[in-house]
Amino acid sequence: MGTADAGHYYSFIKDRTKTDDVWYEFNDAVVKPFNLLDMESEAFGGEEKVQISASTHSSYVYTQTRERISNAYLLFYERDTFFNYADPEGNLPPLRHAASSVEALYNPNAI
Repeated sequence: MGTADAGHYYSFIKDRTKTDDVWYEFNDAVVKPFNLLDMESEAFGGEEKVQISASTHSSYVYTQTRERISNAYLLFYERDTFFNYADPEGNLPPLRHAASSVEALYNPNAI
């Protein structure tokens, strides 16, 4: 929730290799199924009506219209090739520093 420059970010993910139509919400340490019909209220901003209690000691409740703070920042990833970097024994190569990865993008002979 929030804006593109600040807020709490979480993801909705679907495994497209499976035939089911199940989406999941990944929100920090909590992963749970997500109903795609709830996407509009989760991601499209707009206004919402909320009920507010006048005080903790009062039973008076009033309704207020406010800006909905749930807005989407959409980013889609789709892997089209699986890369197996492990050797035949299953050992992965050592991690490289991000700078060397960026250099490899501009200079493929640098690796």
